[in-house]
Amino acid sequence: MINKIKDTIIHMDEKLITIYEDNSCKKKLDISDFKNSNIYYAKLHREVLKEKFFIMYDEEIDNIIDIAVNNNISRDDIFTQFAYYCKSFGGDNTQDNYKVCFPSVETIKRNTFIPDGTVKRYNKLLKENEIILIDNAGMNKKEMKYENTSNVYSRFEDKEYLDKYMEIAKKKVKIKNNKLIDKELQDKQRKLKQLINQYKKDNDISGKYDISEQEWFELQEIEREYYDFVVKVRGKKIKRGACLITIKLDGTDREFYDYNKEEVIHNKKEYKKENTKEDKIKAIWG
Repeated sequence: MINKIKDTIIHMDEKLITIYEDNSCKKKLDISDFKNSNIYYAKLHREVLKEKFFIMYDEEIDNIIDIAVNNNISRDDIFTQFAYYCKSFGGDNTQDNYKVCFPSVETIKRNTFIPDGTVKRYNKLLKENEIILIDNAGMNKKEMKYENTSNVYSRFEDKEYLDKYMEIAKKKVKIKNNKLIDKELQDKQRKLKQLINQYKKDNDISGKYDISEQEWFELQEIEREYYDFVVKVRGKKIKRGACLITIKLDGTDREFYDYNKEEVIHNKKEYKKENTKEDKIKAIWG
């Protein structure tokens, strides 16, 4: 116990207090010379405490002591964890986080030296005994995976402030996730369209009369994937500018027409020169 007290005093030196060897507080102690048997004097840094304090109520303290005794756990650690929440609660009623806080388990562990598994256990005990409330905004999408958002904490009696904060937080997470999902869908649609364009380029396809039967069905497979993704997954309509060759705008398959490819290529040039509908049909079909 003496060593714990000593370690705590050393840790506070020059942060919250300054330790002196004399009662007039003129000779600062070299902390490396700290001895258990000596008497020292400390001066509090009052400027550090200005507007930086939190309250723990008698009822909360009594309940936490009961929790520690009944569950055979460290009173110091569970008090430390609850005190960390108390100091983290927003104190400005003009801010969104008024009377709530949202440190991650990793942050709590780093600042309190309490293992993450123990942090979760204490959370459960504090919540079950109606000392704190815990909520979560749900899964947060990051790149190609989902991660849990940090828990949000409040005192048990501050439920209205927690509910108000969570209503906004959940909307923000939903909007953010929807934007990321929509971006990923747009990227996939773009890649599928690039596959179609690349296939046409590789096979020198410029239109439905400039394609072999094998190319037709290979292209149709790629275009069908694109069409189904746009219409069924994204819920969008295929626009005329999509320039699909083997699939109609309503989603039905176009038929492949058997013909001599070289002849059609030749006739396409003639087709462009014709003016009348009858001449155009004649130029294509002979």
